[in-house]
Amino acid sequence: MAMGILEPEVTLPAPSPLRPFLILGGILGVTATLVFFIGFRLSQRGNWLPDTPERLGVWQMTEKPLTRQALQQLGNPDARGRTYENPFEEKVDVHVISTTDYQSYLDPQFTMGAYEYTVTAEKALPIFGTNSPVRALIFKSGKDQRRYLMYYWIQNQDGSTNIRDTLKRDRDFAPRLLLGLGATFSGTQNCIVRVFTPLSPADINGAQARRNLNEVCIGLHDFWIKGKKP
Repeated sequence: MAMGILEPEVTLPAPSPLRPFLILGGILGVTATLVFFIGFRLSQRGNWLPDTPERLGVWQMTEKPLTRQALQQLGNPDARGRTYENPFEEKVDVHVISTTDYQSYLDPQFTMGAYEYTVTAEKALPIFGTNSPVRALIFKSGKDQRRYLMYYWIQNQDGSTNIRDTLKRDRDFAPRLLLGLGATFSGTQNCIVRVFTPLSPADINGAQARRNLNEVCIGLHDFWIKGKKP
């Protein structure tokens, strides 16, 4: 019987003990580059901070800047704080917030929770049209039982609105990454709008509060998007 040729045994080199660290370093490097690019993209996307008119129909505006604590919660963005008052002394507060940083997208449930307010009701309302909803939220104070009705939305410069892009927690990485990727693939400038008013105990079903918010929000939207004079 012929014997086959015996091949010499090959000894493979032991894997480098540094290999896991090199792989991890590569992943971290790619992630850091992506985060830097996303942050840069967000800063470009968030440069639009539209002004607000002095009057919206019967509503007269006065400036009411956001507090230092509120701005710190949102990453210290550029922002406009306004109060609109009608002849019946009913007031509606407006916050227009730039989106140059992830923190700007903090969900209002999170930001209001810092003041001991909880959400007792929430609904999407298409006040600007079928494809342009806002989030309507009712907040109740844990201290004195006061209630507020808030309309919240992300206003795109092209006229559309978005109520999906929010951060549910302060430091959640995955939602931040998704927000940034959305900004990367969308060139639309945008800002965040929060409009709110107290709910009077006499306004049991909130009809008057909704009417006031609708008037101010539609007036702002038309002023920004359609160029209509108030």
